[in-house]
Amino acid sequence: MIYKFLNKLFLGIWYNNNFIFKIISFLLLPLSIVYLIAFSLRTYFRKTHYFEVPIICIGNIVVGGSGKTSIALTIIKMLPNKKIVVLLKGYKGKLNGTIKVDNTKHSVMDTGDEALLYTKVCVTYICSNRKDAIDTIIKNENPDLIILDDGLQDSSINKSKSIVAINGRRGFGNKLLLPSGPLRQNILSTINKDYIFLILGEDKTNISSKYNNSFFKAEIISDVDGNNRKIVAFSGIGDNESFFQTLENYRFNLIKKISFPDHYHFSENEIKTIVDNAVKDGYEIYTTAKDWVRINHNYKDKIKEFPINLEIKEKEKFIEAIFN
Repeated sequence: MIYKFLNKLFLGIWYNNNFIFKIISFLLLPLSIVYLIAFSLRTYFRKTHYFEVPIICIGNIVVGGSGKTSIALTIIKMLPNKKIVVLLKGYKGKLNGTIKVDNTKHSVMDTGDEALLYTKVCVTYICSNRKDAIDTIIKNENPDLIILDDGLQDSSINKSKSIVAINGRRGFGNKLLLPSGPLRQNILSTINKDYIFLILGEDKTNISSKYNNSFFKAEIISDVDGNNRKIVAFSGIGDNESFFQTLENYRFNLIKKISFPDHYHFSENEIKTIVDNAVKDGYEIYTTAKDWVRINHNYKDKIKEFPINLEIKEKEKFIEAIFN
């Protein structure tokens, strides 16, 4: 309950123009200065490791959902002739060490939700020590390419190219560093680097016109037509409102929207309550792919996963930029 409250509070501080939230953000500025100093020292003193295999990092400069997983899955589909291995930390998974994920024996409690999604399309590893994991992957898998899901701020790994995912609806929020704002690193220092910037969804904060840089854009698409059906929707991702908005864009009539914190582990009772209430009223239930893998198997047949894909504009130019 406290976690949900804090999540909602900080989203308000970072993305809401309410006067009270601005005051709280201002009061947190000393902590942001401490964060900046610690981040700078960590980056400066960290040893950088180099590898013989190309490493593509997909990250963001804000806390919360920016669509990293969707971007990685799209890139994998765009490169069918390359042997790709994905490495991620397995957030909220309980396994330690370098683990090759196997969805026939590993659960979401073992590896986290994102790892199980990746195993459907490519070899996937989880490990908190990226350097050790990359050494193991190169030795055991002989890949053409390694994709890091997250790790933009990890200066210990030399990346061939880094892709910055940007949530088009949220942008950079109030443009302040943690905890006053959602930023993990300074905007201008990031923009000036040789990164690829990809905006997901409509650029509602006009990022592409504010900075002297080129931005690729991607549209969230689905083959499903809601046809004005009344549904209940729930999610526990970095930006729940974007998911609800996507459903409405595809002509679903959302009777109820239920939000949980990112990567939230649903209790069986929470899911049962959602299902029982929706079934009683005759409504279908939809959630995201990430959330669906975290649902107790007893209820998966009663909840529909909303399928989405990314359509990256200028695909050829985007791939060329990755390998340039």
